[in-house]
Parts: sequence; C-alpha cells; structure tokens
Amino acid sequence: AQLIAAADELCATVRATHLRNAARALPDVIAELTTAAWNTPSTVMWQALASTYRTAHDIAVKLGYYDLSSVALDRMDWAAARASDPCLAAVRQYMRALVYFREGEYRIGQRLITTGHRVLAQADDDREGHAVAGQLHLGGSVIAARARDEHGVSEHVTQAKEIATRIGDASDVHWLSFGPANVAMHEMSAEVEMRHYDEALRQARGINLPASVATSRRAHFLLDRARSEMET
Repeated sequence: AQLIAAADELCATVRATHLRNAARALPDVIAELTTAAWNTPSTVMWQALASTYRTAHDIAVKLGYYDLSSVALDRMDWAAARASDPCLAAVRQYMRALVYFREGEYRIGQRLITTGHRVLAQADDDREGHAVAGQLHLGGSVIAARARDEHGVSEHVTQAKEIATRIGDASDVHWLSFGPANVAMHEMSAEVEMRHYDEALRQARGINLPASVATSRRAHFLLDRARSEMET
C-alpha cells in the first residue's frame, strides 16, 4: 500500500511542477516496485509500476531528455501489459502521440490516438475508460490543429465535450486532468495552434480556472493566453 501511494504521490508532484523532488524520489520507488511486482505479482502492483514509468517519461520530457522518455514509455508498456490494463495502455498511446506531435509527425500522432481508442474498446464502460477516451480526443484535437485539420479539431473537441458533460470533472483519473475545464483549455489551445489568435483570446477571457486545476495545466493555459495576447 505504501508503494502504491508513493507512485500516486509522484504523479501529484509532477503535476505540481516540483520536478526535482519527483526526480529524486523516482529511482528508489521504481526499484522497490519492480522487486515487489516480481515477488508478489498483482494487477495493482504492475499498475503502480507502470505509473512510475509514466512519471519518468513526464520528467524526462520536461527536462529535455527525449531518449530517456522513449525508454520510459517502453517500460510503461511492459508493466501495463503485465497489469492487463487497457486504460493504462491507452494512456501510453496518448503520450506516444504527443511525442510525435512535438517532433512534427502529425500523421503518426493521429494514428496513435486512433490506436488508443481501439485499445480502450477492451476496457470497462466506466468513468475511468470515458475519462481516458476524452483525453485521447483532447490530444487528437491539438495534433489536428497543428496539422491545420479544422474538421478534425471540431470532431475531437465535440467528442471530448460530450464525455466531459456526461462524467464531469475526472481529473483524478490517471492524473490526466480531464474535465470541462481541461476541454475548454484544449479548445483554446487548438485555436492558438491554428493561429486563430483573436478567437483564442476570446475563449481565454471566458475561462475561469477552478483552484483544483493542476499547476502544470494552469501554466500551459497562461502561456497560450500570453501568446495570443502578444500576437494580437
């Protein structure tokens, strides 16, 4: 139970943007969880280990160690497969899609989003699965925006809005921050990516972020708004 809680705390620390603290704690948690998962294998132990590799990816990407981030995503896939958890596997596809998004490989990113949805077909029809599906749509919206696919943006945002309306705030699910506020932020971010700065600024002025929004997401929103204000 302590190790599972430690894996969860690492996710929270990254969302709070305390990257140094998370990086210091991460190696020991990975080592302990790996030992525990092999000695007493269970779904929750492999899930927790997959979560720590997801955290390793987050830290590596944010600090610019893209080679290590790729290794972390491979290890995440390895642990998620042993947990037989389609939601975690879909989260990995979402994160892989964002890697290709950053590299300008938009078609590959879009294919990975589609693959993530296919993986989710094996998941239960519950709040967790819906939240992951919604986050996949949000990732797809930004990738489509960068590819100048306005129809794709509209489709993904519409789907994400429908899910958010149905399940409400699900920011606790896999620390994805999915919910109405995140949908609004991604819709605005997509406008920024398409260089519709006037529309992005109009949307930004109507977004009131709740206090519960993770610092990392709040920072992204403020950067997008600042960029829109600068461009206009």
